[in-house]
Parts: sequence; C-alpha cells; structure tokens
Amino acid sequence: MRRFHRPLPWAQAFLRFFRDPDASLLGKAFVVAAAMYVVMPLDAIPDVIPVIGWLDDLGLATMAMLYLSRVLQKYRAEPALARA
Repeated sequence: MRRFHRPLPWAQAFLRFFRDPDASLLGKAFVVAAAMYVVMPLDAIPDVIPVIGWLDDLGLATMAMLYLSRVLQKYRAEPALARA
C-alpha cells in the first residue's frame, strides 16, 4: 500500500488561505457559512421538499467551491515562489 508523505496540495492551500491574516475575512466567513448551511438541518427552503429543497444547498455549495477554486490558486502557487 502506497503512503502519502505530504498532504494534498489543495488541502495545504486551503489551510494557508485560512491562516493568512491578509486574506479576506468576508471570504473566509462566506466559505464557513456555506459549509454550515449545507450541513445544518435548518434551511431557507426545507430539504423535505423534493428537488427544490436540495437546489438551494447545491447552489450555495457551488458558489463556495467556485470562490475557493479561484482564491486557492494563489495559495497553491506560494511554495514554488518561496523556493525560487
């Protein structure tokens, strides 16, 4: 069985983003709030309503993932810049 000796690059970038004091506090709050909204049982549109109840969760999760994919590109590139 092959073992990984270092964490995944996106996980490292995610941690760098949340530890960076210069990163947007609003962006960090949005990601945390989106994750909580998807996990929590209280919704704007209850999940017991088929399809429509799941679409609000899906939409918010998609927006959070798109935001993270854009922001984390900067944090994935930092180690390469530091070594150069």
